Amino acid sequence: MSCKLIVAAAILSLAPLAACGTGGPTATRHDSAAVGEKQRVEISGAKDDVFIRCDLPQDRAYFDLESTALDARERAFLAEVATCMKTGAMKKDAILLTGFADKQGPKAFNRELARARADAVAKELIRHGVPSERIFVRSEGELDAIFEESERRDYDRRVALSRIESI
Repeated sequence: MSCKLIVAAAILSLAPLAACGTGGPTATRHDSAAVGEKQRVEISGAKDDVFIRCDLPQDRAYFDLESTALDARERAFLAEVATCMKTGAMKKDAILLTGFADKQGPKAFNRELARARADAVAKELIRHGVPSERIFVRSEGELDAIFEESERRDYDRRVALSRIESI
């Protein structure tokens, strides 16, 4: 069995699965049809090259403070990603959406907010025709926040897109 994606029934747990032993990050398969019926997966083949493979200017979507709303620029970017996933260089690949938040607010709130941001990106990709079974989401909350000064925190409020090779 391939260790690139190992699916196990679980509800929003982000602990690594032991079946593969890689200790890689885990994510949840996005399932737009059944809320609460999510599957945890271990991701060991994620690559940060979406913007290169799809010839895009960026590989992440940014958000306003405490927001999950996508602005017109981010929607246009995600439409391009969807096109690449349907007919371009990523037509056989899946995508990992990792939500992040800045350090403002409680950690639990930031983890939920980051997850909601990743879900918003997933819904936009699905709206553009990407099958939900090719979309995986996870939340890092504020774990990767690096900026303390307010004028730079917008970088921490993002969803990073990573390619998962041929599912």
